Amino acid sequence: MNQESRKRGRARYLKIRGQRWRVIFGRPPRNYCQGLCDRDRRTIWIAKGADDPIATLIHELLHACFWDLDESAVEEAEDALIKGLELVS
Repeated sequence: MNQESRKRGRARYLKIRGQRWRVIFGRPPRNYCQGLCDRDRRTIWIAKGADDPIATLIHELLHACFWDLDESAVEEAEDALIKGLELVS
């Protein structure tokens, strides 16, 4: 494993809408963000220092699933999902 791969974190995989996606818990290519969804590479990055990694993962998964949603719709759906999950915890 090269040094850049170590900085980026280890990849895990899941299927999203029938396609295999990588989820990397590590430094996104753009250091200023908490998470990033790259549709062309079918890769989601979640920053190790993300304020709320679960919320960030949900947010990026929503982008991966629903490319037609704008940012405000993704944020609204993320908020609803987080509040719903809090009901069962």
